[in-house]
Amino acid sequence: NAGVGEISESLNGNSSKKDIETLFQLIYAAFTLPRKDSIAFKAYIQTQKGFIQNMSADPNNVFNDSIQYIMSGYNYRHKPASEENINQIDLNRTYNIYKERFSDPSDFVFTFVGSFKQDSIKPFIESYIGGISAPMKHEAPTDINIKSPKGKLIKEIKKGNNPRSSVQLMWAGNFEFNRKNRFEMKALSQLLNIKLRENLREDKGGVYGVGFYSIPEYFPKGSYKFVEVFSCAPNNVEKLISASIDEINDVKKNGCKDINLAKIKETLLKERETQLKDNNFWIGYINTFVLYNEALADIDLFTKWVNSLKSEDFKKLANLYLDDKEFKRFVLNPEK
Repeated sequence: NAGVGEISESLNGNSSKKDIETLFQLIYAAFTLPRKDSIAFKAYIQTQKGFIQNMSADPNNVFNDSIQYIMSGYNYRHKPASEENINQIDLNRTYNIYKERFSDPSDFVFTFVGSFKQDSIKPFIESYIGGISAPMKHEAPTDINIKSPKGKLIKEIKKGNNPRSSVQLMWAGNFEFNRKNRFEMKALSQLLNIKLRENLREDKGGVYGVGFYSIPEYFPKGSYKFVEVFSCAPNNVEKLISASIDEINDVKKNGCKDINLAKIKETLLKERETQLKDNNFWIGYINTFVLYNEALADIDLFTKWVNSLKSEDFKKLANLYLDDKEFKRFVLNPEK
């Protein structure tokens, strides 16, 4: 699979051990054998039009698209897709963009993880990657000036007739992007997931589901978002938002109870035990070393970071990241 993001282009794939040469052949083809297929292109465009029509009729999709657009500072790159946009896509321009992005393998870092001996794949690397002839042109990502709105923000969107409301609460800001900080953000998210589920779902029984998670971003400078999401009956929105804020303020004031601290440590250590056996984890871990210039040896610090977590750490982190001055509130309510 080939992909193009805001600041990178990528290839990813997998194979059985016996088919690994075919995987390398596909890598070679991705760089050297792109082709135009007008029939497939037209079919894709039609599919996308149908997809957009269905998604624009879905209140939750409109809600999520609107939040993304607002939080990008209304940047064009984050504008919700429309049929008008799709009609502007040109096969020739699409083909040329692909060739621009995938002409130079020297601009890529290739990471392979699996049950193979290094010597066994070296000939494939030399033949299928080393054999690609292309001009070397190392590029750097460009800042396209996406800026989240500062300060408090309250938005209500009315869409649909389903007697259910969706809520997103958000906090955003700048931070130093490194592995330790991302670990601490995840730990804080885990605590608030425990507390919010106990309060909103189990004690009050008011939500259909609730989640709290962190989104760290590296480029153009270190930034983060913490997001809480839940859905509920429209007449419970204010009560449950208030209960959420109470739980967050409790962490800011009192930190983490011992029982929750033990749960978080156990969960983090069990997750890591499973991750260490997974190829996709290692691909991701090595890629962060490549993309963000982070030390691979940090992996040896993970258990130490988990075991050293204290109640006071959560108090400090909640006050640092969940700043009342940067609180954003988005609510989707039915039109009728």
